[in-house]
Amino acid sequence: MPALALKFDNLFYNLLVLSSTNLLSREPNNREVFQARQNYLVSGIREQRRMVDTMSMDNALPICLAAILILINSFAMVQERVLEPYTSPTEWLQMGKGAGGALRMSCTYILKYGDGANSELLTIAHSAPQFGIDESYFDPSMRAEFNAILNQDIPSRDIWDVETRDAYEKTLSYVGSIQKAIRRGEPVRTQAFPMIVPHKFVDFLAEQRPRALVILAHYFATVSQISGVWWLGGGTDGRETTARREILAIRKVLPEVWQGHMIWPHDMSRPST
Repeated sequence: MPALALKFDNLFYNLLVLSSTNLLSREPNNREVFQARQNYLVSGIREQRRMVDTMSMDNALPICLAAILILINSFAMVQERVLEPYTSPTEWLQMGKGAGGALRMSCTYILKYGDGANSELLTIAHSAPQFGIDESYFDPSMRAEFNAILNQDIPSRDIWDVETRDAYEKTLSYVGSIQKAIRRGEPVRTQAFPMIVPHKFVDFLAEQRPRALVILAHYFATVSQISGVWWLGGGTDGRETTARREILAIRKVLPEVWQGHMIWPHDMSRPST
């Protein structure tokens, strides 16, 4: 990736963005690094958009890699946000949506026009979520153990129309698919969450709807089971992981009638002793 970044500015800038975020995770008050990251972030997004507009087999790989870096960095930056008063991390989700769109386009392009000569391209294309081809993560069986969250007996602001039900069910199924993969010891793509969830679910989070917040807490609970990855937050200095921070903050703002659904996320994200 570093060698390729010397040839493609979109990858170069986004690699510097992630490196800056890594430094800030250890030196959060370093204003020079913070300002540098902001500059790299603007340049990286600009160059990524320009590359997407001129997509070809020559630049599909750096577009893919840059999109993955953006997805990782957007999650890593969630660790830095202020949680009081609590607002949903919609900026992360929106940035992830944009990166996911570029990843989807590049992978589709690779699968359509690739001739098999570049094994790296095809490996990435086949390993990314196969939108419209393999959407088994939306299967109702994936959310079976979490179905109580969809119970209509709990008071909420939700108008249970087709679009609302679809947004909640698909998101919850994807969360369940991550949990199943963890239990089976299979590869887990937690960073794909912003790419997968319906836009309507992001709208519900922006409105601070309790059901959406509970589902988000369940997502973070699955993330909390992964350790040893710096961009998931936490550290040896006693800092909470990103997942734990978000779960505790969500728990504080939820109405009492929803607290029972927070037991599993709270317990799952508890630090091991």
